[in-house]
Amino acid sequence: MTPGNRDGGFAHARALHAGRAAVTTGEAPALPPIAAPACGRWAAHDAIFPVGFSDRLGETFADLDLAIRPGVGHDPHREAPDLAAGEIAAFFAGRFAAEGAA
Repeated sequence: MTPGNRDGGFAHARALHAGRAAVTTGEAPALPPIAAPACGRWAAHDAIFPVGFSDRLGETFADLDLAIRPGVGHDPHREAPDLAAGEIAAFFAGRFAAEGAA
């Protein structure tokens, strides 16, 4: 919680190298979407990864279950642990049920 820790901690993640710059500018080759089922629960009030960043996840994951969660920030598993655990369990329960029915 020390002022500046978050900024300094993420400065490294923002540093651009050639590969990251190519992705950022749209010059990297397109990759096929990931076929594995993916569950995304984006926090509506995440100050580090704003909800707007989720708009293109469907291009990366072919089978994406995405929902925006109001009332939580960057650490929903700490801010609303029952909600997070319940949604993770429901995602996997639904996947295992679908596999058993197939």
